[in-house]
Amino acid sequence: MQQQINIRKTLTFGFIFVGSLAIIWYIYYTFFTFHITSTTPHTREISTLTPSLHITVNRDIESIAEISVTPRADTIESYSFSGREIYISLSELTKGEQITITLSEVKSADGDILTKRISFTPKEVAAEDLPEAQLKELLEKQDSNTDSSADPIQSVVPHSTLQYDLALTARGQDDNGRERYSVDARILLSQADVSTDESGAIARIKDAINDYLRSNTINPDDYQIDYVIEY
Repeated sequence: MQQQINIRKTLTFGFIFVGSLAIIWYIYYTFFTFHITSTTPHTREISTLTPSLHITVNRDIESIAEISVTPRADTIESYSFSGREIYISLSELTKGEQITITLSEVKSADGDILTKRISFTPKEVAAEDLPEAQLKELLEKQDSNTDSSADPIQSVVPHSTLQYDLALTARGQDDNGRERYSVDARILLSQADVSTDESGAIARIKDAINDYLRSNTINPDDYQIDYVIEY
C-alpha cells in the first residue's frame, strides 16, 4: 500500500516537474528569444499561385543580412521589411517542389540575431480558389507586370470574322518611345453584298470593325485604319 502511495507521489512530482519546465520554457521562448510568430499564409497552405509570403517576428527589425532560397534563386522576386513584418514577393511556384527560404542574420532593434529556415511544398490551386486577399494581390501583381510600353491594340488585333480580317502594321514609335501601329482592315464582300448594296455593305462592315474595337476599349479614331475591299 505504502509502495503504491510512493509511486503516485513520484508520478505526480514528475508531472509537476515536467509541466513546470514546459511553462518555464514557454515563458523564456515567448519573452526572451527573438523568433518568428507566424507566416501568412501558413506554410501548409502555400500554393503554386501564392503571390507572397508574410513573416511576422516578435520584435522590430533593424536589418536583414540576406534572404536566400533553394532550389531556384528566382523563386524570390524581391523582399522588404517594416516593423515586425517581412514581405517576400514570390514568382509562380512549381507543384510538389520543396522550397526552402533562409533568413540570414535578421537583426532586431535591441540587437538580437535570428537565422531561420522555412520550408514548404506548394500545392496546386486554381486562381478562383485562392483566398480573397491573395487573389487581389495576385491580380495587382499581374497588372503591375504588364508591359506599359505595349500598344493596347496588340491585345485585340489580329482578329478575323466572316466579314473582315484585321492585322497590324508597325508605324514607328511615339514621343514616349512606345511602338505605334496602324490597322490593316480587309473587308470581305459576298456576291450578295455586291449585287444588292455594295456601298451599304462596306459601311456596315466598317461600323462593325469600329464597334469591335470600342468594345475592347480601343478608340478607332486614335488609329489609322487602311481598308482593302475584297470581292
